[in-house]
Amino acid sequence: MGEIMRIKNNYLLYNGASYYLGNSIKSFENRHYTEKTEEFVEKSNGIFRFRYGPLTGGLMESHAWDVYTNGERIIKVLPVTGYKHRMIKFGDYVRSVMIAERIQGNFAVSHAISLLNAIESIEDIVPSENIIKIRMIASEMERIYNHLFLIVREMEAGSLSVAQYRFMHLYEKILRLNGDLFGHRFLFGLTSVNRITKPRLNMHIFLKKLDILMADFGTIIDILYNSRIMMDRLQTGYLTMEEAHNVTGPAARGSFLNVDDRTSYIEKFVPASGYIYYNGSALSRVYVRIIEIMNSAKLIEALISDEISCKCSRMVHRLSDNAVISRIESPSGDLVYAVEIDRDAHKIKKAAMRSSSALNIDGFRKSIIKNSIFTDFHFNFESFGIMIGELDAGGDLENV
Repeated sequence: MGEIMRIKNNYLLYNGASYYLGNSIKSFENRHYTEKTEEFVEKSNGIFRFRYGPLTGGLMESHAWDVYTNGERIIKVLPVTGYKHRMIKFGDYVRSVMIAERIQGNFAVSHAISLLNAIESIEDIVPSENIIKIRMIASEMERIYNHLFLIVREMEAGSLSVAQYRFMHLYEKILRLNGDLFGHRFLFGLTSVNRITKPRLNMHIFLKKLDILMADFGTIIDILYNSRIMMDRLQTGYLTMEEAHNVTGPAARGSFLNVDDRTSYIEKFVPASGYIYYNGSALSRVYVRIIEIMNSAKLIEALISDEISCKCSRMVHRLSDNAVISRIESPSGDLVYAVEIDRDAHKIKKAAMRSSSALNIDGFRKSIIKNSIFTDFHFNFESFGIMIGELDAGGDLENV
């Protein structure tokens, strides 16, 4: 794998002026933990293991968890993945971008842009300002609908049906707006090498529709803040600032780390932060997502009015003539592609991907064992935005 292998464990993750994580491309391997955990169980009295999943209510994707408990409190948890394993075969650029969109469908734009930036950088292609702008608008729409969906999941975990359906209704409206603007609810097929799908709506009409939806969001978010039950239940899964150095995205910002890849490539961008009184809990992570929904709408408006710009060249780190590292702030955090290209054939020779889920899954494991019981599981898990599909890709794509 050449250049890509060389940077697997020693490339410092870049985020503008600084960043905190030394091993930006690293894997989550269940076998690293299983042996120690089983040894721990053997030496402990009253602790047993039960498997939660893969076919069960509550888990959105096909995976399972080995939960170690003494009957009430969660002592340890281990993920069991592989049920969604796919052998990814990259090749020509058009096919590769299409496949990247489907590694984790609800992060289609993030995967496509990160891979495209790598390809275009190596091929010395400079996309137009309009292409960059539309890609960034789509990226923020992707962030809005993903954050909304995780809030829906939190409401479902708390059995707040009225709030759940109102947020679900708003989520559906955002997806329909995506379809009206770009022709696909989940923004598939939006972009390819030096190309973008022409928006179907006038941008001023689009902004008016988005403003109406954001006004609805501001109204119904009070449902969460005014629910004493929900506010109490979400104050679980605490992650200290020190522990959050190994996570990314809203999970890191919920523990007061001022990190966001957008600071490196979007002009004048200021990251959201958790609420100090929520102490790095699931509630703090949900709070970050609430703020980011509103901030993303403002960011879209600023991009359309040309008040700010994006420097996509700052998203790419050149390793050689044929290899780069490219990154983007996906809805759940830093998404990294390391790509090596055959420039003569104009095909991807090798690629490695490190998703936000590969980092956040370990943060979840650390937070769930802090005096949590099983009914806390989903409040905590959803707040990290972990997507199992990102962990189960293989083949030409080395998932690290």
